[in-house]
Amino acid sequence: MRGFPEQLCSEITLEFNDCSKQVLDMESLFLNPDYCRVDLAELLRAIQTQELHLVCL
Repeated sequence: MRGFPEQLCSEITLEFNDCSKQVLDMESLFLNPDYCRVDLAELLRAIQTQELHLVCL
């Protein structure tokens, strides 16, 4: 049986991964010609990159 810290970390990781997938979906949507918001897609990508750097510290 896993301890509380390990379980909490696992749950946070799952939630973070879900959020990341949602952001990638939004990024793809903004790149769609119907929206043509490359600026927002690039902003989301930059935020995701910064979050990744923070997580890896």
